[in-house]
Amino acid sequence: MRYGVTKRDAEPFVTGCPEGLVVRLSLMYGSSRAGQPTFHDLILEALSRGRPQSLFTDEFRTPLPYAAAADALVRLLDSSFRGVVHLGGSERLSRYQMTLRAARVLGLDESLVRGNRQADLKLPEPRPADTSLDCSRLAAWLPEWSCPTIEQALADQPPIVPRAQGGGL
Repeated sequence: MRYGVTKRDAEPFVTGCPEGLVVRLSLMYGSSRAGQPTFHDLILEALSRGRPQSLFTDEFRTPLPYAAAADALVRLLDSSFRGVVHLGGSERLSRYQMTLRAARVLGLDESLVRGNRQADLKLPEPRPADTSLDCSRLAAWLPEWSCPTIEQALADQPPIVPRAQGGGL
């Protein structure tokens, strides 16, 4: 909760600056570049080990690959754009839909991707059902930029090689 409040409180300060730019990012995904596995890495690794994974079917995002996010951020910083802009993927998807499509493109067993609902779990804090972003302002400002689909983003990903047994899922 504090995380969201801090972000909300910082926006007026940033947009009040002459060069102020606030970029609201969507759920990002992709393989870790820092050695620490991401949620994306852990889910796909678990599937590669034959472990079923349950993901929300009723919580929606506009998923954005890390590389596409980095590209758009550099373009925005190099531009004269100021104010608030949403940066998300081109598709509104649930984590279940995302993972099912990732499993398909990576040749993992799709039957291991299971759906559940937010109401099925007792979460410590309420979560909004839809945090997908309207990126029309970004599209108008950077018409040459486009976000790849999950299939396009993962097409060049190397095969998943499970890490040594131990922590993780």
